[in-house]
Amino acid sequence: VLECSWKELENAVDTAQDLDCIIEAHKRFICIVSERLMLSEEHKTVLEKLYANYKNVINFIGQYDDSSEQLKTNNILRGERATTARQKTRQGGWGTDAEEQATQKEQDTLFAAQLADISDKMRDSRAKFASSLTDFLVVLSQKPDDAMKFLSLRIDFNEYYHSKTYSGGASASPYINRTRSLVM
Repeated sequence: VLECSWKELENAVDTAQDLDCIIEAHKRFICIVSERLMLSEEHKTVLEKLYANYKNVINFIGQYDDSSEQLKTNNILRGERATTARQKTRQGGWGTDAEEQATQKEQDTLFAAQLADISDKMRDSRAKFASSLTDFLVVLSQKPDDAMKFLSLRIDFNEYYHSKTYSGGASASPYINRTRSLVM
């Protein structure tokens, strides 16, 4: 965005005949950059939807980190259990006794609950992201600016989110004609 606009500004300044032409070129540059970076007031809803998507991604990263830590901790625990059982077996004893088995069962139950919680959180994150991304795509497709419609097409190029969200029929989709309006 900036590079192309900057080049246009440089060309306008190089060919300017007076200071008024330079000022006008600069105003045009600021206007174009503000528009293309979605900083204008008319793009406020687009930015709000975009920020909602960023927030979902950041939340997912946090959940991923927490889940990875829980899984790593459980993996270390299971490795320690296996090592202890091998050592006891080499020494001629049983790998685990009744007390250790009870402790392992408690740990396994806790881990199963953690896995269920991780799964639920991931499923919830996926649903929130799909919903907020679809909202973003709808807002983009409703903008009269072709750049916004093209952005919508690039994000959902195979209409994955379109087909998942609007499976109730073609007329249910608010952005069904997005490709047709760009072709004309």
